[in-house]
Formats: sequence, structure tokens, C-alpha cells
Amino acid sequence: MKYEPEADVFSWEITGKPIDYAKEIGNIVVHFTEKNTPVLIEILEASKFLAKAKDLVKSRKPLKKPALASFMLISSVVDISFCISRRAKLSFQ
Repeated sequence: MKYEPEADVFSWEITGKPIDYAKEIGNIVVHFTEKNTPVLIEILEASKFLAKAKDLVKSRKPLKKPALASFMLISSVVDISFCISRRAKLSFQ
């Protein structure tokens, strides 16, 4: 995972497989292999996205461990990429 401050992009490389195409929903871009496996997830305007995520976490019951909040955020992004992947598979069948 890395953050590029000049571009305000948070990226997470899931695998090192070759990228075939990408799907974008809002400020989230998921790059896939030709077999629809997520390879790279990018969050554009990451500072805004993380601020919103922080507000959501604050509005819930306080978490005892900050790492858990990070895990919840990442798992949400993975869920989104899975949904995009499923939609991609359905559209290519």
C-alpha cells in the first residue's frame, strides 16, 4: 500500500499479475487481469475518502484499536472490488 501526496491517490497492489483492464466507480479504480482477478485498487482524492471514512468510524461505537479501523476500510474497498469483478464477469459472459 502506498500514498502519493502530489496526486492524492492511495493505491494497494493485491498481486503482481499483469493488468488487462480497469473499472472505475466514483473515486475508486480497480485494475483486473484478463480473468477478472483484482490486481490493483486505487482511491482517487484519497484525503477526502479517508476523511469520510473517519467520520463514519467516529459515528459508530468507538473502536479499541486503530488498526481495526484500517482493516474495516480496506475490507470495504475489497468488497467493492469483488462487486466490480462480479459485474465484469457477468457482462463478459
